[in-house]
Amino acid sequence: MKLKKYAALLGLSMLLTSLMAGGLATVQAQSYPRDQTMILGGDTSYCGMGFNPYGLPGGTCNRGRALTYMSLFWYNWTSGSLQPWLAQSYEWSTDGLTFIIHLRSEARWRDGTSVTAEDVVFDFNTEDQNGSYPIEHSIVDTITPADNYTVHFNLLPGTAFSNHVFANLQDVPIFEKTRWQQLMANSSSSNTDILSYTNENFDQIDGNGPYLPVYSDPNKIVYQRVDDWWGNSTFGQPAPKYVMMINHATNDLEQRDFDAGAVDWDDSFFSGIYSYVIGHNDTVVWNRNDPNGKIFNTAGAIYMVPNINSTTHPREPDNLRRSTRTRRGGFSIIHNSHRTNG
Repeated sequence: MKLKKYAALLGLSMLLTSLMAGGLATVQAQSYPRDQTMILGGDTSYCGMGFNPYGLPGGTCNRGRALTYMSLFWYNWTSGSLQPWLAQSYEWSTDGLTFIIHLRSEARWRDGTSVTAEDVVFDFNTEDQNGSYPIEHSIVDTITPADNYTVHFNLLPGTAFSNHVFANLQDVPIFEKTRWQQLMANSSSSNTDILSYTNENFDQIDGNGPYLPVYSDPNKIVYQRVDDWWGNSTFGQPAPKYVMMINHATNDLEQRDFDAGAVDWDDSFFSGIYSYVIGHNDTVVWNRNDPNGKIFNTAGAIYMVPNINSTTHPREPDNLRRSTRTRRGGFSIIHNSHRTNG
């Protein structure tokens, strides 16, 4: 199977200062067959930062987090709307003071237990307490579980239908309350910060997403597909068996590896992209006349999972349509549309 190549282009140059091992030959381990592995170029926000969903001091959790810890929604840049992912749908109460999220009852943790409203409430509140994803307390009074699969964002009087309630809904990772409540208690009793916990014991990672990490070092992270993922029947099984994320020291190094076919997804500034696209007949660009598009957000790993499939012709969100260049054959990117309320 040939690999399709993706270039997620940034409107501004990112000069990456992280260190990287030499050529790609050193990172393509024999245990990860090339024809089953999607390789993403990136920077240190991909690698070497552990798998703590709260993030780590001085940086964010690695950018493959959404492969393991799904968020409630993902953002569709085409329509400017939230698309349900771990959530099933959302709606407003009649008075506009309660934002109601309905979860997918079929969603499961790695151990087979259900993802519940208690998990979501715990995650939003503790992410707020740890400063990772603050809640707008001048708008949101409380977040409460209405039942096992319904979450209420309760707004303060005078803030009906406030758009501020949407902040971070597409970003906050959802992780298992039972495990992390105990980890936080252990941290408190030992006077350590939960943010210092790297969560790098792969056997204990409590994911709800289609991939789990199987290898990590400062320059490379490898995720392996969960073949019995609960979401296969809803979203379809992602095509790559493995997703590898490589730390590149500079944009030029990443561009070189992309051009050589050693990287399938270029997630950095791409010098001379217009000329490159026009000059390479084997590339496919969703808007060949404007390959740069109006990109202000990378279409990297955070947005990758809802868009990977191997059976359907590409029909993806506008940020990908405008920014992606691909080589023919292999993985396809699709846009899974879901009906939402609101």
